[in-house]
Amino acid sequence: MLLCIVLVCYAVSTPQPINKSYVFKAADNEDKTIFWTCFPIVDSTLFMHDMYNNSLGNMFEESISNAPNNRLYDAEWFSSGYSGLMYYTGVFWLYTDKRVWPQDGYKLTFLKGEVDTITVVGYTPDPDNTFLFLRGKQNPMLYQESWLGYFLPQAQSLQQAFSRTLDSESAQVFLDYIYSIKTQNKATCRVLAEKDSPWIINPSRIFLKEGDMAVVKILPWSPETMRWNTAATAFVPTPKTTKFTAQQRKNYTPVFIEFDPSDLPEEVGIYVAGICKGAAVVDSALIEVNYYAAEAKDDAELEIMFYYGDKGMKKAPAAYVYNPETMLFEAGSLQASNLGEYGYISFNRNEGSSLVPLVTELKQNYPNPFKGQTNISWILAKDAPVSLDIYNLKGQKVKTLFSGMGVKGRQMAQWNGHDENNREVASGVYFYRLNTPEGVKVHKMMVLR
Repeated sequence: MLLCIVLVCYAVSTPQPINKSYVFKAADNEDKTIFWTCFPIVDSTLFMHDMYNNSLGNMFEESISNAPNNRLYDAEWFSSGYSGLMYYTGVFWLYTDKRVWPQDGYKLTFLKGEVDTITVVGYTPDPDNTFLFLRGKQNPMLYQESWLGYFLPQAQSLQQAFSRTLDSESAQVFLDYIYSIKTQNKATCRVLAEKDSPWIINPSRIFLKEGDMAVVKILPWSPETMRWNTAATAFVPTPKTTKFTAQQRKNYTPVFIEFDPSDLPEEVGIYVAGICKGAAVVDSALIEVNYYAAEAKDDAELEIMFYYGDKGMKKAPAAYVYNPETMLFEAGSLQASNLGEYGYISFNRNEGSSLVPLVTELKQNYPNPFKGQTNISWILAKDAPVSLDIYNLKGQKVKTLFSGMGVKGRQMAQWNGHDENNREVASGVYFYRLNTPEGVKVHKMMVLR
């Protein structure tokens, strides 16, 4: 028998390295310029699979070599579960050995001066095999922050970029587990820190392009990793204001402004003590403004200014302020010290209205299980008499937390794990029951000792 063996040789193409330049041009009118960025291509001088061998210190060697007269002021990161800051101590630079990965995001601060150009040679990351690491899954106390580098060459809206399905649940996408997203110029957030809560600004209205960075907060018990989706769309840049100027800082709080459709200005500015702290072009009846606080705690009132083109500038009329705690719009001004994850003011709402339809419901206590104290909240669609009671497994009433007239919106009570006689209850399962004219609602919780 004659055995013939035929060998077929295929030419394997080796990806060619890419020469990539990153340009950082500081603004002429500001002492410091902030860049939210990532590095889609980093040094890969050893071999293809060692594409992440570079460090911040190496990449920015020329920008930091003239310290203390250096151009790069500092570089901050909060990615892959770790945070850090590369900065000059006055004697030497610290943390220059931070490895650079395309999926990590950075906030760079440059001083005024010449344009800085960083040139590297590397390879394009594979979006199917490049994972981004998120913080928050093991923290039931709410979301934590991650800075994610957007390294894809194609632009996408936030809606598209975060809509890759989970490996384990094909019907679920990563966007379902996100509470808030910030880019350098735009932000959006869910009304409530809950998985199915609606977005205030539709994520399809905000865009990412290659080299951008997104700051993301995820909900409790979310996936630990994600991958970028690989769709594509036309990038829509954020329009720039011409009449209001605010100095950018590393961090900001989104303030959502809802206008009366019959009274739309061209631009809007947020002022504190006569200084502009945020501004935006008004391109729809609901916009977001980046509020750059001067300090972490500021008790000043936020004053809103409108610009109408030929009609000039004027102070905005009185508006209603959304209170996330009660879920209602209330009369009064927006105070910097009252800003939480976001602020929301409306020139088109009535007092007592809400961002979402109010349905009477009892929420799961938080935290659960608990040792010292837990919070129990409920929502009423309208004012009504309410009682909230705690029961043990035998059906015996342990404690009445609230009894009286409940008001429309969200209310909350706390339980410290003690009975009516202020005695500490034993470990185990307990039930809490909300009684309203619309019916009875019950949830269970666990006490740990």
